[in-house]
Amino acid sequence: MLLLCLTFQSPLMAEPKPEDIKLNPYQEAFVAYKSGKLDDALARTNDLLAKPPNDAALLLLKGRILIKQGKYKESQDSLFQANGLNPELHEVHYYLGESAFLQAHWGEAVQYYRVYLSKAPGQREALLKIIYCYLAAGDLANSSKLITGLDPADDQSPAYYFARAALAFATDKPAEYQEALQQARTIYGNDVYGEYEPDLLFTLKKISVVKK
Repeated sequence: MLLLCLTFQSPLMAEPKPEDIKLNPYQEAFVAYKSGKLDDALARTNDLLAKPPNDAALLLLKGRILIKQGKYKESQDSLFQANGLNPELHEVHYYLGESAFLQAHWGEAVQYYRVYLSKAPGQREALLKIIYCYLAAGDLANSSKLITGLDPADDQSPAYYFARAALAFATDKPAEYQEALQQARTIYGNDVYGEYEPDLLFTLKKISVVKK
């Protein structure tokens, strides 16, 4: 009987082959985007958008792809279109913030991130980006206040530790800076750490310019 049970269960437990997994066209475009195949992702998204009616989720995805490609004006155009089609798609405001952030338009980025937070309270990544914006603009007071809104015991996000590291860098506290980053890497692991590091390094370069 046990042998029969094992025989019956084994096909269910088998790992499906990638070629056996069926994806719809949007999912294929999204997988290409997440895999870093940006040109392929954009081509797939444009093909889908060429068939009316336009879809807000597709326009949002296109905006995200264009941000990764550094085409910020085009990304904003796509994101504004997405917002026009579906004002309830709150992520649009986050990525408008991202586009502004990567262009070092700090005040504009903060406005978009705040709109996103007003619609999706508790999103620590948006709060972290606002802290980065204030630090890059030389506003230490607001940055320090906002860090209190992040939780060092958050088991999902290292936002608190990266915010602490950025503030320590801005205030010339190298030991505190190193400690915060070591804690982030130890608690959350290298993969999660690696996802947050590029935005931190981008911000630190801007802080260095302000400090000069």
